[in-house]
Formats: sequence, C-alpha cells, structure tokens
Amino acid sequence: MRKINKSQPPTSLETFLKEKHSQWKEIHIAANRCVYEDCLRLCREDQGDLCGYTEIRLDDNCHIDHYIKRAIDNSLVFDWGNMIAAIKDSRFGADYKDIRIDKGDYDKQNKCYKNILNPVTDDCSSRFYYSTDGKIHPKDKDDTKAINTIDIFNLNEQSLCDRRKRVMQCVRTYKEQRLSEAEIKSFLKSEGLFSVIEYELAASL
Repeated sequence: MRKINKSQPPTSLETFLKEKHSQWKEIHIAANRCVYEDCLRLCREDQGDLCGYTEIRLDDNCHIDHYIKRAIDNSLVFDWGNMIAAIKDSRFGADYKDIRIDKGDYDKQNKCYKNILNPVTDDCSSRFYYSTDGKIHPKDKDDTKAINTIDIFNLNEQSLCDRRKRVMQCVRTYKEQRLSEAEIKSFLKSEGLFSVIEYELAASL
C-alpha cells in the first residue's frame, strides 16, 4: 500500500453533485454512467493503474471502492477522497475489508477509521517492509495501524505473497545482471507492486 495523491475531482462529478444526489445507485443509471466512468478513470490515473490497497495491476475487474463503507457513513458516498480504485476479489483488498470492518471501527467525529491506514491521507509505504517469502510486515512491531491494515485487507493472502515473492526474485536477478534501476522498473512495470520493487531495489544495493 502506498500514498495516493488525489487530483482534483472530475468536472462531471462536480456537476453531478450540484443536482443533490445522495444514493450511490444514482451514479449507475444510464444518464449518469459517464460520471462513474470519469471517476474510475481518474482514480486509476492517480494510482498509476494500481489497486489502491494491494498495488497489483488493475484490469477490467476493478471498481470504485468507498474506503469508508457506505453502510458506515453514507455522507461520504460522493466524497472524492473516499473513492479508491480497487480490484474486486473476495480474498483480499476492498471486498475483504468491507466484510471485516464495522461501525465500531469508525470515528464519526473525525470521519476516519480508528485503527487502519488510509492510503489517501497516510504515508503507507514507510510503515511496511517485505520478507523474501513475499509477506508484508509492519516496520515497527508496535505499529497497531500497520498491523491492523495488513489484517483488515488480508494483505498476506497467499496469492499476493506469491506475486511479491516473484517480483522480488526478478529484481534480484536483474541486479545480478547489472541492469540499472530505471531498466528494472521498466521491465517490471506491468507487474505493479511498485513499493515492493522499490523496497527490494534499496535492500539489494
């Protein structure tokens, strides 16, 4: 997970909001579908086409996730900062988070979850490191938010670990072949997992 620098919201969303919509289903009707598509496209651009939680490469099986679930606080349903492009997979990420999180985890006054990181507001990548088996760990063993983030998003699900392990092995192989960092990043761009690549590059210098 890495920090997402959100751009300004799409013009179509701002126009849509002037019409006083309050339900997410309204963005999916045919007349407003372009608003959803604009939001998803811009989320993907802001995230470098990576899932906002797992950093795996986004494909057609992605959607706009509400970091703060609509069932927990519907007032943020059209909040641009609450929209994150994410892979749809029940094993990890957005869908797994939505099953695990509940109202007791929410600070209504500050409109944030109490004990997990938010990739829009938190510098997430500085809070983790990766072992050679592809697992993600908190850099500080007492960092409760980092620990809970790994758990709530199931970031050590086996297929995610396998992806990270493979990418880390590729980085080490390319380093042995004396490829430059720029070349390695270019060759592995399609894999996503930019934080993992950067971590392994720094660790293998």
